[in-house]
Amino acid sequence: MLLLQTFPLSVAIFWRFMLVLPLWTLFYIFLTAITFYGFFTILIGIPVIGLLLLVLIPVVSTIISYIISMHPYLIGIRIGLRVLGHKTEHSQHKLMIAAVGYGFIEGLVAVLLSAVIFAAWLMVQQGDIEQVRAILHAQVPDPVASLSQQVAFGRYTALTAISGVVALLLRAALLPTLASVAAGRNHRPYDEFGAKLPLMVLLLLMITAVSTIMLPLMGTGASYLGLTQALVSHLDRVILFVTGKGGEFTMLHAFIIAGSVCVGVWLFCLQCAGAALAHSGETVRPSKPSSKHPPISTDDISALRRARMGKKQ
Repeated sequence: MLLLQTFPLSVAIFWRFMLVLPLWTLFYIFLTAITFYGFFTILIGIPVIGLLLLVLIPVVSTIISYIISMHPYLIGIRIGLRVLGHKTEHSQHKLMIAAVGYGFIEGLVAVLLSAVIFAAWLMVQQGDIEQVRAILHAQVPDPVASLSQQVAFGRYTALTAISGVVALLLRAALLPTLASVAAGRNHRPYDEFGAKLPLMVLLLLMITAVSTIMLPLMGTGASYLGLTQALVSHLDRVILFVTGKGGEFTMLHAFIIAGSVCVGVWLFCLQCAGAALAHSGETVRPSKPSSKHPPISTDDISALRRARMGKKQ
């Protein structure tokens, strides 16, 4: 039943999300550009301080990736909760902090799981260090898009397929927790983790299957089908295009990318819809009528009547 409910809810989320996505994309572009251009400006102007800051670039890049890969989920799920009639109270500041925190947790767990999978793989077959890079690339920011691209274009191996499925399971378990964060109530960081896991996994597998079928039809826009993956991987292209260094860009190319982005946003909204419905099912309970007075039995009513009759006599 939850899977059927995700489709109409995803449409309701989709058009609302498309209204705010351009503004947030500009923010992500600004965040990416101001960070790296700022670092390089300091590096050129003040070489000593710039070299010290250059060490921080991987850390800052990772934090930005966490924000961009998690923050859209919080926005989309919050829209879904509002459509379902829930009140959401979190400020954008708190959502940003939550995006960094949960992105870091997911990234750390994904790396640890990748290390375990890689160690097990080495015990069975001989591998090389290049396989580690393939594993880590499949984890974040969008396991659904990564897995579907591997399957659609035949780029998968047994190792990357296993790591991709593990990352997908982790995302399925985390989505209800993100819904709890988006709702804005007091909660522990692990509240609702793994809630309705079989249904969430089935939903993500269904989205992966749809993506796998549609990817070959997208042509040059295939890499834009995963929303969070496109935001993390292609913002640098937007910056280069704006600064006049992005090469030729035709209207046909823009149309293909726009269509791929719209399909990708809808598939993303399906994930948000599933998370919102999972949270709604966990938190909404039929209310029981409350009473300040205990229930009165028939014996008490009879005694009260006899007492009244005695008073009249």
